[in-house]
Amino acid sequence: MSFDEITDLLPGGLPPSAYRYDAWWNNEDDPGSTHSQSRLGWMAAGYTAAADRAAQQVVFTRIAG
Repeated sequence: MSFDEITDLLPGGLPPSAYRYDAWWNNEDDPGSTHSQSRLGWMAAGYTAAADRAAQQVVFTRIAG
């Protein structure tokens, strides 16, 4: 998905940090993680994310299990 496509789906769109920092896209499901977008978002839905900030694209892959 493009960042624009994701922005269209989210109220308020992606935050500026999603465009600035690779770490924003880290796949973290640890309850102590500060990356709630990962833990409560795509990881909770059963996906990992692989983002290319330069291309403004992200690939979500279903976690096997």
